[in-house]
Amino acid sequence: MKIFMNILLGFCMALADSVPGVSGGTIAFIMGFYDEFISSLYHVVKGSKEEKKRGWLFLLRLILGWIVGFAAIVDKIQKWSRKGECLYHESCNFSRRLRHSDI
Repeated sequence: MKIFMNILLGFCMALADSVPGVSGGTIAFIMGFYDEFISSLYHVVKGSKEEKKRGWLFLLRLILGWIVGFAAIVDKIQKWSRKGECLYHESCNFSRRLRHSDI
């Protein structure tokens, strides 16, 4: 169950990373695993052999979830854009505002 949960957390981070202005780290903080994320990074670099192993396992599960999540959202966006549906994405709105401004 813990493995699935870590993969799901990585998935959520990827969805957040796909939105301009939102960070996966912000989602990690909001969902309550930011400390474990940072600790795992630290243990991979400076931990004992056992700490490195635990750190890598946690990070690899997050990375797996992140890859699946990012691939899923990119696939969804490609399908939407092929259908010609309008995506009201903040970055698109910003570029439209710039093109139509009097700067």
